[in-house]
Amino acid sequence: LREYFGSKGLMSADQVWPTVATLTPESVDSVLDASTRTALTNVQPGSDTAVPTPTVHTAFATDGDRLGVKFWVRESTVLAASRQEGGTPEVWTDSCVEFFCSHGGLGPGEYLNFEISCIGILLTHFGVKGDRSSQGDDVQESVWRQSSLGTAAIDEPRQAPDEWTLTAILPKAALKVGPDHNLSDPELKLLCNAYKCGDKLPNPHWISLHPVQTESPDFHRPDSFQPLRFEHHDANHLKLNDSVLAQ
Repeated sequence: LREYFGSKGLMSADQVWPTVATLTPESVDSVLDASTRTALTNVQPGSDTAVPTPTVHTAFATDGDRLGVKFWVRESTVLAASRQEGGTPEVWTDSCVEFFCSHGGLGPGEYLNFEISCIGILLTHFGVKGDRSSQGDDVQESVWRQSSLGTAAIDEPRQAPDEWTLTAILPKAALKVGPDHNLSDPELKLLCNAYKCGDKLPNPHWISLHPVQTESPDFHRPDSFQPLRFEHHDANHLKLNDSVLAQ
């Protein structure tokens, strides 16, 4: 297992992530927990640096049809006041983790954003910067997510646990990848950035996986996206490693 996934230590942002036979809600945490993690270390201008900024790590995996992503967050305070109902949830004002991406199947400047609060409330849009629209209820419902904090609202900032986690599975249709394409295929040219923010926390912050060269917080910068690379394995190799994970 160590040979396949690498050490349990932390890796740089140019990591090649694992490809497994199947990602399901039952297996995704085992896969991502066994993988290496990469740290979000780029603190954006405007972040409150009077206190320690949150410590955030992420990991990715795919089975070709689905993308798994997990965040591990250590911060002093959590907030989750946004609701899924009633239009656009302002999840970026809560304790929020985000995954933005683009790929070769999209048009010039087009990208997708998946913004998820610490209790799993999801905002997802598609388009170009300045002209974007919601992906709709069908896409939101297709994105499986699970938080260690549960799903109950946190209407006022409160002390955070030592660590909270958020796991999501994004089907390739939600990523606007066609049924004949594999997410692990390097020809897809999948690019991404990942973020942690909390605009209305007592200590607001904006942190990214890859650097964002702006004078004020702005995650909607496709020019900051970097390649998201996955390993290729034959079917027998994938079955072997999935059986090891199941033990």
